[in-house]
Amino acid sequence: MKKYLLLGINILIGTIMLSQTIVSTTTENKNVVLEEFTGIHCGYCPDGHARAKSIQDANPSDVVLINVHVGSYSAPSSGEPDFRTTFGSALANQSGLTGYPSGTVNRHVFNGVNIAMGRGEWAAAANTILAESSYVNVAVEAEIDMQTRVATIHVEAYYTGNSPVNTNKLNVAIMQNNTLGPQSGGGMGNNYVHMHRLVHLITGQWGEEITTTTQGTFVDKTYTYTIPADYNDVLAVIGDLEIAAFVAEGNKEIISGDVVEPTFTNFSENNNAGLDEIIVAEKICGTTVTPTIIIKNNGGDNLTSAEILFNVNDGADSVFLWTGNLSPFKTAEFELGDYEFDQQQTSTLNVEISSINNGTDEDLSDNTKSSTFDKSVDANNLITLSLTTDQYASETSWELYNSSGTLIESGGGYSNNTTNTEEFILDQDCYSFKLIDSYGDGGGPYSLTDSHGTTINESNGGYGLGETTPFKVVQTYKATITVTDGTDPIADAVVSLTGYNNQTTDDLGVAVFNYIIPETDIAYMVIANHYENGTGSISVVDEDVAEAIEMVVLPSYKVTFTVTHGTTAVANAEIDLTGYGKLSTDDSGVAAFNNVFSENDIAYSITTTGYEVYNNKVTVDGADIDVAAIIILTGINDIGDVAFSVYPNPTKSKLYIEYGEKIKNSILKVVNIKGEEILNKKLKGANITEIDMGKQAKGLYFIKIEGEGFTKTSWQTYFDKFLGNLV
Repeated sequence: MKKYLLLGINILIGTIMLSQTIVSTTTENKNVVLEEFTGIHCGYCPDGHARAKSIQDANPSDVVLINVHVGSYSAPSSGEPDFRTTFGSALANQSGLTGYPSGTVNRHVFNGVNIAMGRGEWAAAANTILAESSYVNVAVEAEIDMQTRVATIHVEAYYTGNSPVNTNKLNVAIMQNNTLGPQSGGGMGNNYVHMHRLVHLITGQWGEEITTTTQGTFVDKTYTYTIPADYNDVLAVIGDLEIAAFVAEGNKEIISGDVVEPTFTNFSENNNAGLDEIIVAEKICGTTVTPTIIIKNNGGDNLTSAEILFNVNDGADSVFLWTGNLSPFKTAEFELGDYEFDQQQTSTLNVEISSINNGTDEDLSDNTKSSTFDKSVDANNLITLSLTTDQYASETSWELYNSSGTLIESGGGYSNNTTNTEEFILDQDCYSFKLIDSYGDGGGPYSLTDSHGTTINESNGGYGLGETTPFKVVQTYKATITVTDGTDPIADAVVSLTGYNNQTTDDLGVAVFNYIIPETDIAYMVIANHYENGTGSISVVDEDVAEAIEMVVLPSYKVTFTVTHGTTAVANAEIDLTGYGKLSTDDSGVAAFNNVFSENDIAYSITTTGYEVYNNKVTVDGADIDVAAIIILTGINDIGDVAFSVYPNPTKSKLYIEYGEKIKNSILKVVNIKGEEILNKKLKGANITEIDMGKQAKGLYFIKIEGEGFTKTSWQTYFDKFLGNLV
């Protein structure tokens, strides 16, 4: 780039193009100059900044952004930075703005009489300007001496057409980027990054006059300006400055403009890199951290490599080698990789640049940084989200991810000004809860808690675009609950502890809950009648824990049995559901068994063609399913001469068979599930006979009676709780 070392401030080189060097002489469309009126106490301003940035990103060479801090939202409180300038009030006053953030696009009137517009109108206005032909092209370049802080700014303008006014004005502005400061919106507190912040107008409030504005006019101006140490006590960082130039027809109606980052000369050190920032979450779940850092080239030579050392809590160093090509004051952001560490409540990440460009850094003062982070909250497995929406509920949504980055839950689409509750029952793992506001101005308050009242995170609604909260679900008390009927264990009983997953007892009547209270195993003994819902309060067997847990022994599904003989309902028929007891049908042949299943009604239709017993298949929602239930019909009206009953059923030893007259002198057979006959005996004159099953293996057996002209079969289980879970 050509260097301009002239110290004068007003150099006009005629109306010919002999000295033109950087500006185009070909007719071009206008560039956008978007002046945004903003502040540090402006909840909606971050959204304005994002919208302006998106316009620039879509047109990277054709959009100039100038952020003007002015008005009450920009007034600093005690201890806060003052980003205002002496130029802001006049710019705002002529715009006709009525709220913040407002902005002008080329100071043009698009609607009504005011040039200021709300942020929702900027994009359309910018597209209109970008599509219009410009009668003047503008270009700017700048160079800053690092020792003297003198900026040399070279501006050229070339008129490809005639201006409609005889006098135009050339404006040169200095903006500063990357200034950390407070902001009400954005969710970053005092670390909001303020960009394109107007700090000075070199050419004064409304610019320097150009008095020849006809086609072919060439304007060549060079300005020198010494960058002060600060603006309003806010440090002026030379590497963060940008220079803009634009031509206007007066105080309003900007025709076109240009913006540039300056180049730099006369560095104190040529080989110098610095740690600009360490980026690590405030809270981390688990024992692995993956930090991101930003390094900056603070020297005159390009930075092409850097060796980075990092550790947590002064553990062994891990080494990362970065390569790239950074010109002076440019930055690079990258991850350092995973680091395993011993988790503490608060841990410290240490990072050091040990060497650069395969040599020694000439200034080590900016080579080391540290950052602390906390252990994430430990919670139990029942998590409750309470989310209150504002008047723009459609902007609010949330997502829940596990440690693998898999989205496991999400929500949104709530109504305005409502409180919404969501509950999650989670496995032991690390999780990340992400709250999102699409507009960027936050919403109503929310809280994320567990069932013991532990607060994982909460907010009054000032979360800007959103926030992400890590947390860990850990094992709590391991509770063992034993359910008995008197002294006998109840297998397949469903036990519900309020706020926790239901558990089903095993064959010994035991249900284990892994997520109740931390660290201790506690045994519960529950005495329950399994024909009813048993409810009560169970106290933790630990003197240090004053806690009671509501317990319910739930049924599985509600079952309705319909018993018919042919097409006729069988009233007062007795049904024996093995392991669960007996019940009788009503006059319409229906028997309701309320304590076998939960949540759904399942209809069993049992049709008798005599006095037989049916089993196995049940239709649920139109599909046949297997049900491991033994259904025995006994005492159906008149038993009849060929009916018989078996009891106790199931048995542990003795089994009694009671039968009618026609059964006498018949053959009784006992057959196992494999079809093997294990007993064959003749029934004599008595109406009852005894069988000893005590020596037989636990299992399912057929009781078959064969007589003259008939064969009758029943089922028998040996030992309690042959059946599995009925669900």
